[in-house]
Amino acid sequence: MTDKLPCEIQEIIDALAEKGHAAYLVGGCVRDRLLGFVPADYDLCTSATPDEMRKCFASMKVIETGVKHGTLTVVHRGRACEVTTFRTEQGYSDRRRPDQVFFTSRIEDDLTRRDFTINAMAYAPNGESGECIDLFGGRQDLQKGVIRTVGDPAERFTEDPLRILRAIRFAARLDFVIEENTFAAMEAHKALLAGIANERVTAELIGFVMGRAVRRVSEQAASILSSILARPSVVHDSLAKDPCVRLAALYRQSADSLAHLRLSKSMAHCVKTLLSYKAPLPQSQSEALFLLHEIGEEQAVKLCQFHEDTAALSLVMAAKESGMPYTIHQLAVNGNDLLQAGVPGRAIGCQLKEVLVLVMEGKLVNQKEVLLKHILEQQT
Repeated sequence: MTDKLPCEIQEIIDALAEKGHAAYLVGGCVRDRLLGFVPADYDLCTSATPDEMRKCFASMKVIETGVKHGTLTVVHRGRACEVTTFRTEQGYSDRRRPDQVFFTSRIEDDLTRRDFTINAMAYAPNGESGECIDLFGGRQDLQKGVIRTVGDPAERFTEDPLRILRAIRFAARLDFVIEENTFAAMEAHKALLAGIANERVTAELIGFVMGRAVRRVSEQAASILSSILARPSVVHDSLAKDPCVRLAALYRQSADSLAHLRLSKSMAHCVKTLLSYKAPLPQSQSEALFLLHEIGEEQAVKLCQFHEDTAALSLVMAAKESGMPYTIHQLAVNGNDLLQAGVPGRAIGCQLKEVLVLVMEGKLVNQKEVLLKHILEQQT
């Protein structure tokens, strides 16, 4: 890894080094850089305690997001970076967070507590030619495409069962295989997933369905996924890379299980619409206009993608671009036009809805004079 770090991350590292503290990139950013990806975010760990970090970052914005566990979030030049003191952990009575945290001076101790070998590497950009610490064969597992726990998989999954879903997500995202003993422990401890907070499960499932190897992994991990949804469906890699489309595919046979997901209102509505819409997909431009009118542009496109109906999708896209109206606001007349033409106010809404249907059916041209004439004729 010889490419330069973002300047704001390097300056955070330099601020620690200037006070004599070791600082390493850790976790996902090391993994992604080794794979040739640009990390979405960067995490650091350091020999500095939280009090020492505060002094190092006196000129930067510091948020005490997890100071009890040795973590501060440094916001520098608009980028947030979590910086954590080297630590070891003990006890996970809530199956999520450690009961006790002990600060240590050794990066090696810190790496021992991590979940998978590919996430348990550290990189010191200020060392000679860059020093990569890999105690558990993470680089080799990256090269072989393997997901393997650090140490005993049963211990890792009982500490935090969400790691079972994290393994599935990484396997799907990276197109890696899950090591045999690791997978056996995942199946043996899958019942623990029932106790995981829905918010955490939702985030992992979204990441999983967006993976490039989601079909293979959803087939392999069906029995594990069945612990959190009744009958998981296989998600095809060919599906549009849209979280609503792919979640709907996963829940195709388990729509009743959707309640446990913690989605935004718009996303939940979209997934439910994709699963509940039973009418035939459009086979003509007129039918495409009616679909756009009924469920809106975004969901009409996703519905066709969900059913992998390219013909219907082409019709929907063509209808969108045709200039033909599918909402009242796209008509060539509006309420003011009808009022000025003498149409009673109480009748305006119904009249506009009626002419919209006729226009979408191709029985009227969307021109102001044509629509006004038709409406006024209905009044006599």
